[in-house]
Amino acid sequence: MLEPLLKLVQYTNVAMEPGRSIESKGLLTLELARNLPEPGSYEIRAKLASSDYKEFIESNIVTINVQEPGLVDRAAYNLITNSSAQDYLFSGAEFDQVKNTLETLNTLYPNSVYAKHASFVLGENYFYSKNYPKALINLVRLENDNDFAYAEKVRKYLAEIRRINANQTGTEKP
Repeated sequence: MLEPLLKLVQYTNVAMEPGRSIESKGLLTLELARNLPEPGSYEIRAKLASSDYKEFIESNIVTINVQEPGLVDRAAYNLITNSSAQDYLFSGAEFDQVKNTLETLNTLYPNSVYAKHASFVLGENYFYSKNYPKALINLVRLENDNDFAYAEKVRKYLAEIRRINANQTGTEKP
């Protein structure tokens, strides 16, 4: 039983007709290090419940291969686990509490498996707080990574930042 922090779960109620599909990407923090502590293969399935727990829907089984981390990833992981916000570090919630850890992660361990998500969370939060220079610094790191889970969002944010910058400098016509 892996459960995300309920206060961080966001959803939109969408009526579905038979044969319709919806794809959604999201990053859930599920304390996997505690639940999948050893390297190896694990099978997981997501199960979503209605608010009254009377209706359920399950995903297909997904196999997760946990590998022994290298030195850089282990050091980055240790930084994360020593953070007071480790359970929601990459969720975007409580940004003021996680900002320093995310920035330290990017500075000290830019090649770790965690760095892309740290850059994305920083960039997205700076974007929404209208701190476009800092958003640009973090999001441009991900600009050419088409395999990144949120590549489409990165492109959208960067296009908007560049449009705003161009309008402010007068190089783009309305």
